[in-house]
Amino acid sequence: TCVSKNTRLPVTNIITKLLDILIYLYYDYSMSIKQTGELQILTDQSYTEQELVINPNDGFDLGLMMTKTTVELEFNFNQKTFEPISANIIQKNECRVGTLELGNKNAAKLNGNTMVLLTLEDQEGNPKMIIGSV
Repeated sequence: TCVSKNTRLPVTNIITKLLDILIYLYYDYSMSIKQTGELQILTDQSYTEQELVINPNDGFDLGLMMTKTTVELEFNFNQKTFEPISANIIQKNECRVGTLELGNKNAAKLNGNTMVLLTLEDQEGNPKMIIGSV
């Protein structure tokens, strides 16, 4: 047993309370909106419309732990709207930190922007990834 505020509580009760707090903090953090810093665009014609590549350090900013994550991809540049597409965010160490690599088709949707921000929002199903201007 442990002594806490002059009350004896079994260690298991304390551990259970700590686990409850950690689970609450985890879900509170995981449900928030996450964003990268500024990312420079690198166009690579070998990538399809469904492939975006970032460095794992930038992926960590978004809370991504898997090397490949399926997202609902949207573009936000105050221009013609594009239908969201299902895409894969791929994390590769070969991609420089602070860089977003994508194919020509997606690069055309950037409205001439060479620097972007990625925003990841939790939602039912796949998370929403928004590519927006700096």
